[in-house]
Amino acid sequence: MLARIRTMFRARPASRGQRASRTDHTTASRGRLVSRIVSSQPLWLRLGALAALLIVPTGVAGSYNFIMSYDDISFSQRELAGTAVGRPVLDAMVASALGQEPDIAAIQAAVDAHPSLDLTDAMRLLTQYPLTVGTASERAATTHALKDFLGVVTDRSNLILDPELDSYYVMLVAFVAIPDALAVLADAAVEPSGSDFQQTSQFAVLATSLGADGMDIYESVSTATEYTSDAALADDLAGLQPAGAALRSLSTSMTGSLAFPSAQDITVETTALAEATPPIIDGLDRLLHARVANLENQRNVAIGVIMAFMAVGMLWALAVLLVTRRDVSLLSRAMARLAHRDLTDAPVPSGRDEFGALGRQLTDARRDLARAFVALAEQTQRVAGAATQVTSTSEAVDASAHETLALTRETSHEVGDVERLLRSVTTSGRELNTAAADVANGISKVDASSRKVHVEIESAVSLAAALGRSAEGIAESVDAITAIAAQTRLLALNASIEAARAGAAGKGFAVVAAEVETLAGQSRDASAAIGKVAAEQHDDISTVIDALRRAQDATREAEGAHQEMTAAASQQRGSIDEINASIDSTVMATARITTQADKVATEADGTTSTMQDLRRAANELDSIARSLSQQVGQFRY
Repeated sequence: MLARIRTMFRARPASRGQRASRTDHTTASRGRLVSRIVSSQPLWLRLGALAALLIVPTGVAGSYNFIMSYDDISFSQRELAGTAVGRPVLDAMVASALGQEPDIAAIQAAVDAHPSLDLTDAMRLLTQYPLTVGTASERAATTHALKDFLGVVTDRSNLILDPELDSYYVMLVAFVAIPDALAVLADAAVEPSGSDFQQTSQFAVLATSLGADGMDIYESVSTATEYTSDAALADDLAGLQPAGAALRSLSTSMTGSLAFPSAQDITVETTALAEATPPIIDGLDRLLHARVANLENQRNVAIGVIMAFMAVGMLWALAVLLVTRRDVSLLSRAMARLAHRDLTDAPVPSGRDEFGALGRQLTDARRDLARAFVALAEQTQRVAGAATQVTSTSEAVDASAHETLALTRETSHEVGDVERLLRSVTTSGRELNTAAADVANGISKVDASSRKVHVEIESAVSLAAALGRSAEGIAESVDAITAIAAQTRLLALNASIEAARAGAAGKGFAVVAAEVETLAGQSRDASAAIGKVAAEQHDDISTVIDALRRAQDATREAEGAHQEMTAAASQQRGSIDEINASIDSTVMATARITTQADKVATEADGTTSTMQDLRRAANELDSIARSLSQQVGQFRY
């Protein structure tokens, strides 16, 4: 059961959506196939094939029109040939009906003059008849033989198939009604034979035929004159009215004498038909010649128009092909020059068509690209100059950092000397304190110690002043480093702006400029830290100097009062304690100065390392700028 269900589901027809999807896929596949076939051919071949597809059907249609026109003209020319042959045949019928010898030679000449009708066999059969006019019966037989031959002529020449109403009815009169009337008249001129009934029947048939022929002539004339555009045709057919009336009159007369049938005198009716026939033939000949001329004119006009349009189409197709090949060639050469990095002016299509629009767009794009490369070259040079300037600045900052490091180390060394001196002063103060306890043992010793302390304090003041000047030098160096870092940051900002203007080509500059800006910020922070340390050092040095000056004042006071040392021992010991306290404070201050100097040295080392990184980044930026400048230099613009 499960297998049956699976079979049913597998056998289900595809849904409408699936069929539509398959149809779309098939259509897309066919579209891709057509696209591949068309695109595999060169443009000139595609345009040539299109021109051929447009021109060939026109040529085929023109050829078909020419063939149809030729057939129509041949049809009418055969009618003219039939008219030319039928004229002497009618004359011969009139002559034989009137008892005259028919002009068979004229008929033969007409047949020979128009071999296209292929009347040779019919003419041979005609000449096999006696064609005599001695008796009424012979005249009737000759007239019927000529009528039969005329029927062959009308069949071979398409006379009875004429498509125009006026010429058709004229032909109907000339080559049907009149020959029938002449044959009936010839029979009416023969004396009736046979039984009375037979004679009456024959006579009645002849009378009826003459009446019908007269009526046919009248109706055909009316129809032909009604539907013709030839104004002279009515005059040409005017002779048929009396001829038709004569036939109807004879028919009436014969009908009235059916009881006594006899041979009739047909001279009047035959003569009337003989007189009416030439104008009819002339009118028919004129209608046919006019039709042939009109058909030839239509054919010539149609062929001329078709040939003219084909010539114009071929010339236009050739012009389109040549212009298109030229435009495509110009565009190809212009694109090839762009591919070979040549951005100079190149000839492109300049027309108002799509190729001209492409040419103008290509020229605009080339000019925009050339301007972009000019700007890029300028920006590259500016970036290279900025990189060089950054390198110089980093070198200056590095030199200043080295100088700061040297000054800091020198300051640290001097502070160490001061510290050692102060420790010596402290020792002397303690000794002075001991000596003061024993003032009585030797005022001279106290005096000497006081002088020694005074000298050492003066030396300490000088060293502290020198240390203050070193701190001021450090501050000036810090200011210089801060100014250089600010200038470096400004240069990095300019490099970032130039890289942004350069677009995608300046992304490498942007990264390097950002790194330069970071390094400049680090330099600024390091300089700020050094400045802070230098400021704290300067404050401590000021404190030391103040303390030393107070100690100096104290020693002066001690020198001024050494003569009263004995009387004021307690006061002197207090002064010595103050001196010892001041010296201890100074020692602590110098220790802090030494620590700060070590910090300044560390920051100076960091600044030196940062400047080295900055110099390496600037060198890398300069290398990138030079590489980009070389690549831009490969373009011609």
